[in-house]
Amino acid sequence: MDFVQNTKLAVEKEGELNCSLKSLFDLKSNEPISVVKGDEEYINRVINNPLSFNNFTRLSEFIKFVGVTDNFKEIVDYFETPNNHTPAGFKINYIIEERNVLKVDLVRDISYDQDG
Repeated sequence: MDFVQNTKLAVEKEGELNCSLKSLFDLKSNEPISVVKGDEEYINRVINNPLSFNNFTRLSEFIKFVGVTDNFKEIVDYFETPNNHTPAGFKINYIIEERNVLKVDLVRDISYDQDG
C-alpha cells in the first residue's frame, strides 16, 4: 500500500485531513511536480493555502506543473500585495488546463480577507 492509500484509510477512520499545494511538491514520485517557469514568485503567495485531501489525491495522480493565471499576476501587481500574500476581496480558485497544468486564479469576492 502506498502513502496516499494509507492516508486515505487513516482519514476514513479519524476524520477530515487537509493538505496544501506544497504537499503536491513534496510527493516522492518518479515525476516530481514543477512550477511553471516565471510563476515562482507568485506561487509562493499560495503555496501553503489549504487543499482538501480529496482534491490533493485527485491532483497528485496527473498534475505535472503548477502555475498562476495572467489574471492572478495582474491583480497581485495592481494591488501591490506584499510578498507571500494575496489581496483581500479575492478568493483562490483552481483551474486545470491542458498538459497536466494546475493554474491558480483569483476571483473577486468581497467576503474574503487577505490570503483568500
